Amino acid sequence: MRKWLKINALLLIVLIVLGVIFWSFFGQSELDTREKMLVSVKAKDPDFPDGNAVKLTHFSYFGTVHTREGIYYVAYLRAVLTGMLAPRGISYLEFFDHQLNWVDKQVCYEWPLWCDNGGVFLYGFAPAGTAGAGDSAGGNYWDMSSGIEARRLVSKPSYGSYVPDEQIQLYWTGKP
Repeated sequence: MRKWLKINALLLIVLIVLGVIFWSFFGQSELDTREKMLVSVKAKDPDFPDGNAVKLTHFSYFGTVHTREGIYYVAYLRAVLTGMLAPRGISYLEFFDHQLNWVDKQVCYEWPLWCDNGGVFLYGFAPAGTAGAGDSAGGNYWDMSSGIEARRLVSKPSYGSYVPDEQIQLYWTGKP
């Protein structure tokens, strides 16, 4: 009986040591998607918050968009100006290629809600010119199906994002 206990104790110690050795070589995880994106945007975006005059308050992996050029990853970044009595800030949609390298960004004053194949739905309706959309009439959807560089802000009514007044009546009453 004593011999059996010694063998079991020795076997347990060997297994623990092997487990620790195995974990030390193979168990350490590499950076996750969000961390890789953050490293890339810090290195490549000249407007990335410096931590002094502009402080990063939010950075999250948001989803993917499918364009003619391929699949892009989207992150949402918010930052505030420091030293203000009433902090003001800026927010961006940040775009990354399939290797998580930063490609471009888009000023985004409306809160992004979800990615839908070729674009990003926003909370509410961004009026013309408020999001750097050029001659756009405004909208609630960043359409990137033609590519990141060819993105445009369009109106794409969707429940939960933006619905024009005339369609709200349909949701509530079921009649036009």
